[in-house]
Amino acid sequence: MKLFIGIDIGTTSTKAVAFNRHGQVIEQTQAGYTTRIPWPGRAEQDPEEVYQAVMEATMELFNKTGASGIQAIGFSSAMHSMLAVDEQGTPLTPLMLWSDNRSSEYAKKLKQSSGAQALYERTGTPMHPMTPLTKLMWLQEHEADCFFKASKFLGIKDYVLFKWTGQYLTDYSMASGTGMFNIHTFAWDEEAVRLAGITTEQLPDAVSPLMLLTNMKQEVLAELGLDQLIPIAVGASDGPLANIGSGAVEPKQLAVTIGTSGAVRKITERPELDERGRTFCYAIIEGMWIVGGPTNNGAVCLQWFKENVERFQHDSLESSASADSQSAPQGSSEAVPSSGAVSPYEQMFNVIASVPAGAEGLLFLPFLSGERAPHWDADAQGLFFGLGLEHNRGHMMRAVAEGMLYAIYSIAKLLGEPPAAYEGVIASGGFAQSSIGVAMMADLFGVPVQLPDSNEASAFGAAVLAMTATGELSSMMEGAGLVKMSRVFVPDVRITEIYRRMSHLYDRIYIHLAEAGDFAYAAQLKHELATARV
Repeated sequence: MKLFIGIDIGTTSTKAVAFNRHGQVIEQTQAGYTTRIPWPGRAEQDPEEVYQAVMEATMELFNKTGASGIQAIGFSSAMHSMLAVDEQGTPLTPLMLWSDNRSSEYAKKLKQSSGAQALYERTGTPMHPMTPLTKLMWLQEHEADCFFKASKFLGIKDYVLFKWTGQYLTDYSMASGTGMFNIHTFAWDEEAVRLAGITTEQLPDAVSPLMLLTNMKQEVLAELGLDQLIPIAVGASDGPLANIGSGAVEPKQLAVTIGTSGAVRKITERPELDERGRTFCYAIIEGMWIVGGPTNNGAVCLQWFKENVERFQHDSLESSASADSQSAPQGSSEAVPSSGAVSPYEQMFNVIASVPAGAEGLLFLPFLSGERAPHWDADAQGLFFGLGLEHNRGHMMRAVAEGMLYAIYSIAKLLGEPPAAYEGVIASGGFAQSSIGVAMMADLFGVPVQLPDSNEASAFGAAVLAMTATGELSSMMEGAGLVKMSRVFVPDVRITEIYRRMSHLYDRIYIHLAEAGDFAYAAQLKHELATARV
């Protein structure tokens, strides 16, 4: 059997998935790593710990499948990470993640500069501390010794490829996410690089995601237990690969991914830019761009609620769901019946389903980590609004889940109103494991939501790149055509109307607090209190 491997380097773990030629999952493995928060607003990882997780997941997959049938490997990676390395490729800094906001002041200054819109129109990247551009500006001023000692500045996928091959390479989509890549010329943007205080020689070479590498180091081959070379496709970022790996490649299809964070994306044949710089537009290959927006606050909000507010155990979830079972859950009807085991997400949503849509007027702004699209506001704060004596933990939990979806919908509206702009949504990510959660998504968007057979969309997208690069497929579009849908969720129009009204209130609350300066004041106060530690 021919096998193609997709390695997906995510925010919390790396997954290695083996697919056959028809896109079916044969085996998969996973290895995690920790994120450090050494100071409010910072988010770091040890690049070597991430690399070892990549090796661990890959070796375990090879042991399960046997390496003889593996034809090629493709990479997927979370975007916007950055580390500095010396001339030998040894890390000089931790890996700064997309969620690291230390450079927020530099992002604000850049956003207010006269050339901000022109920079956005060349790079397709909104001004935000997620970008390596602003991280470099911060590093030069605050850690000058490290900054000037650095030979290269890399993303995590670039670092892994260097460790495997000795080459400094990145793909067009990952380069786009740095804020320093011209999406029209497919080259590093000289003005953006100058703003960062570096040279293009300090960045990896930007190449096609279909570039095939056949020079894996002998020591890496030995560590992986391989006796022959396996070709490696350079790969791409997890966003466009999630679209390809979920089959969302047509103009009327919108892809929504909700994992730790979330994103809304569509694939276009030419760059599409927002007049106010609220959406991203990243290059994939010539003739293919990805347009959309990310939110910082996906399922991490439910995780936060469970770990820090509720702290309930698995058995209390079951008992709560049983006690509330007399209340009929509200949600979408399914075109295809459900089957299979209940996931951990479904356990939480069993409690959520006992509360009516709209959480009886309770609203949650999910900005626990600031926010990216559509506001690009690192100062945004989380908030419960409308809390009363009539509300219980189920209401709060439902409000958290709905707040996550309102954040996603506020991005989708920038791409057009359904159904004129898009007729359906294809969902992926950990959130899509919950049938109740996906039903809520369908009710909010007001259009059908489909689920692919496999939930590992980014990993499959990486495998599709490997198949295309080796000639097994004629194009990435052919690979997207291999995706089969397992379920369809049809919206309940009565609930759609409730959600539209709550979503409108959600937007009004954010605008009022942001324009009044309350978010910025709260962020400054939080910083001062954390510094004082009184």
